[in-house]
Amino acid sequence: MQTPTATATATATPQRQRQTIKAVEPLNDPTFVTARGQQTIEVTEGAYGCDLQNFQSQQYALRFFLDFPEGAKRNDVELPAERIYFIASCWIVEEAATERARNRHNELWERRSALQDQILELSAAMEERGIVGKAMGLRQMTACVEQKKALEDQLAELEQAYPLQEPDMITTATATTTDASAPQRRREFLEGPKGLLFDKNGVIAVKRFRGPMDTREQYHWVGTFSFVEFFEDLDEEGDDDVGNGDGR
Repeated sequence: MQTPTATATATATPQRQRQTIKAVEPLNDPTFVTARGQQTIEVTEGAYGCDLQNFQSQQYALRFFLDFPEGAKRNDVELPAERIYFIASCWIVEEAATERARNRHNELWERRSALQDQILELSAAMEERGIVGKAMGLRQMTACVEQKKALEDQLAELEQAYPLQEPDMITTATATTTDASAPQRRREFLEGPKGLLFDKNGVIAVKRFRGPMDTREQYHWVGTFSFVEFFEDLDEEGDDDVGNGDGR
């Protein structure tokens, strides 16, 4: 499901009672165009926070929310009238650590490619063998497939933890197809304030409670959003950071 396209700008300001949560104040109402013309979405202020996800890569999870009292609807796509959560990743970039991750990624990918070639050779050879030969080949094939899967798990873990943009990536390939050799959508990043690097694309979610007592939180994805730009607010204090985003 995709939410209506909208652009909005928000400023983050510290709250007095909490040190780890800061306020998010929309500077303008987002809009989108329908057959009835331009529609404006009412948005009220929210808050944001960051949690450390991976110490070695200095990866943080950025989460913020805004309230949409009236929701929004465009054709058959609907944004619910409630609190909407936006989730993305950001990094304090350390070039040395990123370079080590990049080298490790290339090494694992080469090993994966070699195993893929071996699997294709075994598959072709099994077609020419008898029953006994096929049984032996199947054992070899199973071992190769398991090793390949283990390498792909390591590759996916690296790609999740580090801001990598390698020509060959497991996660970008499998986002739309199970064929990792298929054309891939290149991962995009955006430089933010104070030397941070942001994943350009994030997810939009709503919170639901599950369990016998409705105490278990779950976040359900309802769309995606993209960061367009970051810039520093030039007010008297000079402490606020401002971001511009696009939601889908």
